[in-house]
Amino acid sequence: MTRFTPIAVLLVTAPWLLTACDRTESPDDPGSIASKVFDPQAELELQPQVRDYLASLEEEPAIPPEHVAEMKRWRQRQEIPASLEEILQGFRSDAGVGTFGVQVEGAFVGGAAQPGSFYLKSLVVSEQASVEDLKHLADDELLILRLMAVLCLARTAPREAMPVLLSRLTSQEEFVCFPGGCCGEYMTEGEFAWNLLHNRRYLDGVYPDQPLLPSGNLLDTDLRLLASEAHTHLHATIVRYWDCRAQWLPPELKERWAQRHTD
Repeated sequence: MTRFTPIAVLLVTAPWLLTACDRTESPDDPGSIASKVFDPQAELELQPQVRDYLASLEEEPAIPPEHVAEMKRWRQRQEIPASLEEILQGFRSDAGVGTFGVQVEGAFVGGAAQPGSFYLKSLVVSEQASVEDLKHLADDELLILRLMAVLCLARTAPREAMPVLLSRLTSQEEFVCFPGGCCGEYMTEGEFAWNLLHNRRYLDGVYPDQPLLPSGNLLDTDLRLLASEAHTHLHATIVRYWDCRAQWLPPELKERWAQRHTD
C-alpha cells in the first residue's frame, strides 16, 4: 500500500534569492537588496559566477542517456504518446489526475522501480518543446502542465528556468509526488520548485544532485531564509538539508553553516 508522508510546506517569497550581497544586511534595511525591486534576469546578469555555472549545466545532457533509451522502448510499446501535442491533449482531458489526485512520478517508482507515466511524458516534452513553449505552459491554469513545464525548463534551459521557478515558490496548490520508490508525499507547487532549485535531477533517481545555483549562492539563499521570521515554515527543511551535507561541504561553507546562529 502506498504510504503518504506529509512534508513541510515551502512557501517562499525571497526577492534576494540570486543576490551575492553581504549576508549581514537586514531585509528591513531600506538600503538592502531585499527592499529593492527584484528582476531575476537582471540579478543573474550581475553575477558572472551564477551565469557561468548555469552555462556549464546547459552543456551537460538534459536527460540521462539511459533514460532516453528507456523512453524509446516505451514509445515502441505505445505506452506513452509519441508527440508533444498528444501529451498536452491528454493532460487537458484528465488534468493529470490519477489514483491519488494530481500526481507526479519519477524515474524509479513502485515495486518494480519503473519510470512513472509523468516522468516518461516529461522526457518527450523535454525533447520536443521549445523554451518558449515551456515558459507558456508554466503559466497554464492546469497545475500538472505547470509542474511539467518547470521540470523540463530546469532540465533543458536552467538560465530561463530560474525566474520561473522563483515565481512559483509561493504557490500552495497541492499534488501528490512519487519521487522514487513506493512512497508518495503531499507536496505544494512551491515545494516542487524549491526541490528543482536544489536539484534539477529531483525526479531522475539515483543521479548526483545538480542544483541550479553554485553551492555558495545556494547556502546564502537558505541562510537568508533561516534569518527571516517570515519564513519559519521553511527552517526545519533547510536545517535538515544542510545538516545532511555539512560534512562534505568545502571548509569555508562548512564554517558559514556552523556559524549561522551568530550571523
